[in-house]
Amino acid sequence: MTIWPTKKLGEIIEISYGKGLPKDSRVDSGKYFAYGSNGPVYGTDESLTNGETIIIGRKGTAGALYFVSEPCWPIDTTFFAKAKALSIISGFELCFIIFSILAAISFYSLT
Repeated sequence: MTIWPTKKLGEIIEISYGKGLPKDSRVDSGKYFAYGSNGPVYGTDESLTNGETIIIGRKGTAGALYFVSEPCWPIDTTFFAKAKALSIISGFELCFIIFSILAAISFYSLT
């Protein structure tokens, strides 16, 4: 018997496309960061996520992974993964598991 439940990846995370951030929403020092494939690229006062998110590079540095613990705006050069069911295990443990799985996937073959 294991203490970890067996789940399909799609049951515990949702992977979405990032979204372009309009120029008038980019600020030098905002409440949040906008993330591209290479990490934080702009400040903004808007967010697409509510909390713990894994940013996945989609263009440029395809497959690069960034864990972001606060709300952010993943731009259109990224995918982002967020937990669907935090009730199975704690948020940090779930993000660690998701990050480990995503790090093992070859995103280069998907681009």
